[in-house]
Amino acid sequence: MLEIVEFKCDSNNTALCGKVRDAFEVAGLMISKAFKFHAPILVNASFIDFCNNFNVCGKSQDDVPIGGAKPSRYILMKDDDRIERLYPQALVKQYKVKTCPQFAPYDIKADFNSAANWWFKSDGQPIQGKQRDFIEIILHEYFHGLGFRSNWDDWSNSQALYPLPTFRPDPQNSSLLIFDGFRETVFDKYIILLPCGQHISKFNAQLNLFAGGPGARFQNQSDFDLQFRNSTQYNQIAKKMFNISQTAKSLGFLPHHKKTKKSKKSKKIAKNAVILETSLIPYIRGSSISHVDFKTYVNTSDFLMRYSNNWLDTLDGCVSKGGNFSGGPIGPLLRSIMETLGYATAHYPNPYKATFVNNTR
Repeated sequence: MLEIVEFKCDSNNTALCGKVRDAFEVAGLMISKAFKFHAPILVNASFIDFCNNFNVCGKSQDDVPIGGAKPSRYILMKDDDRIERLYPQALVKQYKVKTCPQFAPYDIKADFNSAANWWFKSDGQPIQGKQRDFIEIILHEYFHGLGFRSNWDDWSNSQALYPLPTFRPDPQNSSLLIFDGFRETVFDKYIILLPCGQHISKFNAQLNLFAGGPGARFQNQSDFDLQFRNSTQYNQIAKKMFNISQTAKSLGFLPHHKKTKKSKKSKKIAKNAVILETSLIPYIRGSSISHVDFKTYVNTSDFLMRYSNNWLDTLDGCVSKGGNFSGGPIGPLLRSIMETLGYATAHYPNPYKATFVNNTR
């Protein structure tokens, strides 16, 4: 189950802080009922004023960040395709293997803005104006913390898409960096191009040929950036992937139960994949790719992982519009995605497990 191991609320309103903590726990219970956790997932949660503390808020509610959740740590694992990828700690803890890494004290970091205009079902009042249902946002963000998250991003804000470049200090020369490669997350393993069905990990294999591949040395991050921007990999692959990330219905997630021999045909693959969000122009970091397609899944049982919800939408209302799925807000496609990543359910008790690599990022 999901457990709150640390909670911070900077409001002087103790009743509000109580409602916030209750919402965290209710969202955790929803997830705990849907999945079979072999080890508790620990959450560090906060509800603080982003506007006063970080000076990041605009004048309107549209310009007030709401916050989010993410894995506290990623652990390097080797997959059955012999590629090493980054796995969220919450997932690795479920393996219960004899050789385990040293885990961080919590698995998910969840921080939300107390200055945002939140609505709480427990108040017994209808949602109004530009309010957001707090529990819906928490539930959505918890899944990002569990691993619903791509590492393909425009890391240098240069309109080029590639997985996170990783480095380590050169033990023989501390002034140099050793390139460890562009690292995907476990989520990225299952992303395919639509409609052809090619896995985007094949593009990452080409990216990792840059400068001779992992093990290349650079003076610093700027030296890496400069050389990479002048490379064939950057201009032919990363630029192409950025264009794909802004082309509607161009990427999909292929769940475990859809990997059949029949799905080798492109049209079959397109129908079987969960369509990811690639319709946003311009590309939006954190919203593009790491969510399901907004238009495809609005008013369906898999509404939860769209990049945004409409003002006045509530969790219960969205469940109703989606057909009152028996699993509530955690729709069948979302369940299959999480099963594919490696989380067990009653109907899928033995999911795939990667192999631990003695290294972390």
